[in-house]
Amino acid sequence: MIPYKKILFVSTVYFDYYKQIKKEIEALGIQVDFLPDNAFENTWLKQIKHRLSPGLIQKRRNRYHKEFLDLVDQNNYDCLFVIRGEDMTPEMVAEFRKKHPDATTILYEWDSLKNFNYSALANQFDKVYSFDTADCQAMGYAYQPLFALDYFYKLRENRPPTPASIDLLFVGYNHGNRLEIIRKIKQAVAGTTANIYTHLYTPKMMFWLNMLNGQRKFKSTEVSTRKIAREDFGKLLINSRLVLDVQSPTQTGLTIRTFETLAAGCHLVTTNVNIKNEPFYDEKYITVLNGTMEDTIKSVLAVQREESTFIPFADYSLSKWVLNVLK
Repeated sequence: MIPYKKILFVSTVYFDYYKQIKKEIEALGIQVDFLPDNAFENTWLKQIKHRLSPGLIQKRRNRYHKEFLDLVDQNNYDCLFVIRGEDMTPEMVAEFRKKHPDATTILYEWDSLKNFNYSALANQFDKVYSFDTADCQAMGYAYQPLFALDYFYKLRENRPPTPASIDLLFVGYNHGNRLEIIRKIKQAVAGTTANIYTHLYTPKMMFWLNMLNGQRKFKSTEVSTRKIAREDFGKLLINSRLVLDVQSPTQTGLTIRTFETLAAGCHLVTTNVNIKNEPFYDEKYITVLNGTMEDTIKSVLAVQREESTFIPFADYSLSKWVLNVLK
């Protein structure tokens, strides 16, 4: 049972996950006011934020802080729930506490401290959760992995009876060492009948900077500037035998792709060795890439699996995640 009546929900705007989370909280009968965690979220300046003058950045942040404080002053909240909190400050949380002394404050992070140092902000919260196991061990935060939307669980029921046409699928952002790993995999299966489908998304600005640069990091044919809609990704998933997940080198947490893949009933191939510590880990459904990656890929592609059996995964739905974080 969630004890809250009205929540101020501040979140990173990543695809529509924040909308799905808000909807799930509201389904519990709780009123929710939403505010993006980024002061530049609803402006075109977000794309060039890092190039702006410090004075302009601070001016926009001051406006954002006022928006937050206006909500705090005008409403009776019993919970502040923050995901990431990019432009949140410890002072903002302190102001919330001053106005609503009996309210609970909850912070959830699906990034690592190496990428985003939120430790000062975290000190102001009653409860701090992270998806990153290393950060939880180092800082004493509560470990809470990510989730899969109901959409992906429903894909299990719609998997075609015919054999999957895609042997290995990868869909994701072009960052870290992902392109390097994909190149190795394609080289490993060259000359075989394996059908490898990759969609490595690169923002247009990064794409053109790369194309105009004398030292190109990728070819135009290796990446795409088009994002794949969830429904199109779902169609690819239900027609795939294996799905590749490549974690960021600066994170130990399991990506959201991990949960979407397993919820949809696909076999997961991942670079994240930490998945072996999870209660749901089962080699029948999950392969960890380590050591000689090329040999591992060849061997896992050679195995024919029973596609009508799926990993037990009901505990990782969004509804369970919301209950775990807000309990």
